[in-house]
Amino acid sequence: MVRGLLALAIGSPNPAKVDEVCKRYLQEPGWVLLGYEVGGVLLGCIGIEVVAQADIKIQHISVTPERWRRGIGRGMLMEVRSLYPSGQLVAETDGDAVGFYRRCGFKVESLGELYGEVERFLCTWNPAAN
Repeated sequence: MVRGLLALAIGSPNPAKVDEVCKRYLQEPGWVLLGYEVGGVLLGCIGIEVVAQADIKIQHISVTPERWRRGIGRGMLMEVRSLYPSGQLVAETDGDAVGFYRRCGFKVESLGELYGEVERFLCTWNPAAN
């Protein structure tokens, strides 16, 4: 189930790419994967890279599609905020997810078309500003 959720958060996923991401969470210092479950069923996950206590990069966030827009993603962000209360949260995303970050209080700025014709956005949440 974890692999399936991560695949939803990976651009152009394939088994090798998902394996690579899973391996990073298992082996790399600072890479943390948290899950959200109800009744033993995994409904979401959030993967972060703790660059420093003051800089937390959201690498992946995913919720099962049938549970979208029910507060699970926001709840996972709140959990990360509680684990790293002084940390600035940073995420890079595409147009499909940028609205989610805006609704969660992130500042959003365009990075332009970094990967071909797909516009990317830098989303930041700074506890000092919020």
